[in-house]
Amino acid sequence: MATSTQKTDSHSPISNEALAVVVKSLREIRQWSQETLAELGRITVRTVQRVEKGESSSAETRRALAGAFELEDINFFNNPFVVPTNEELVAEKARLEKEYLTIDANILRSGRELGCMAIASIADISDAGEASGGEEREFASLVDLMRDFRDVASDMSEIDKLGIYQSLQDYLDSIKAAGLSVCYALRKTTLTNTTWSDQPTPVTVLYLSVFAAGSEPSNFQVHRKLS
Repeated sequence: MATSTQKTDSHSPISNEALAVVVKSLREIRQWSQETLAELGRITVRTVQRVEKGESSSAETRRALAGAFELEDINFFNNPFVVPTNEELVAEKARLEKEYLTIDANILRSGRELGCMAIASIADISDAGEASGGEEREFASLVDLMRDFRDVASDMSEIDKLGIYQSLQDYLDSIKAAGLSVCYALRKTTLTNTTWSDQPTPVTVLYLSVFAAGSEPSNFQVHRKLS
């Protein structure tokens, strides 16, 4: 009887208290702040705080949290739920540490800064993040110009580069005017090939994303394996 009851309880809809533990655990093993989780879930920091305190939450909020954690089932926190054990949480942390890398993030300050990073990097991985509508188009234009500049920068004169820096600044100013910040992270890694696996080539990859001003993350969590 005890075993049967325990099994039924473990598959019941997750309680507010259990959700608080699970959400906080998933957030912390990813080394996310509450602000980062709020940004990824497109909810407020106050909502995250309420959930982690064990207060009630709507089905929409729970779907937003599932989306932020990239769970396959968007209704994961709304469906009958098996609360993970400590061992399962440790295993999940180990999996994340194996598959993901945490790198420092910073706020992009100028078009010149972006231009210099474009030259120094071999490629970029960019995400519009919180940008939408016109700001999303401005960010797309910023990224397109940066990539074009990377391809031809070695053939440009220094005076021509100044014009590119200003154009990048114009796009950045437009995004800032909408209450958004472009954040970046630089990842130093190496590239190898089956024909020269013993001679890895050091490279830098640039990551860009958009966040609400005042809610910029201190780090990005990125896939260790570059696709």
